[in-house]
Amino acid sequence: MEDEDRYKPDLLLRAEDYRPALWVECGQCRVQKLDKVTFRHYDARVVMLRRTAREAREIMERCRGEVRRLHAIEFIGFDNSFIENVAGALTGKNDVVTVISGDSLQLVIGGTTFSTTIHRFRTE
Repeated sequence: MEDEDRYKPDLLLRAEDYRPALWVECGQCRVQKLDKVTFRHYDARVVMLRRTAREAREIMERCRGEVRRLHAIEFIGFDNSFIENVAGALTGKNDVVTVISGDSLQLVIGGTTFSTTIHRFRTE
């Protein structure tokens, strides 16, 4: 089976020539997958989202020495409990307003505002 068939992103935006422009992984993701994706799609922006800043740093550190193009990945995490609090506020159908300003993110769900810092990590 080819890698292209084996590896699927959680979110994918394609360029006009249909090549991946933005490849997003959320939650659990194997280091080997990140290596293959960044190597195969060398001009795509790759983002790895984790629940917390600590989890984002941890997977970045696990990738050191394992991912050939580690500099191509942006690792993002959020403040502790942000994801759990947002998930707890979601029910059936929700109206969600999102405001992003720099490294600040606010979600308004059913009149309740949830705020977090967007913690971004990259290697050089």
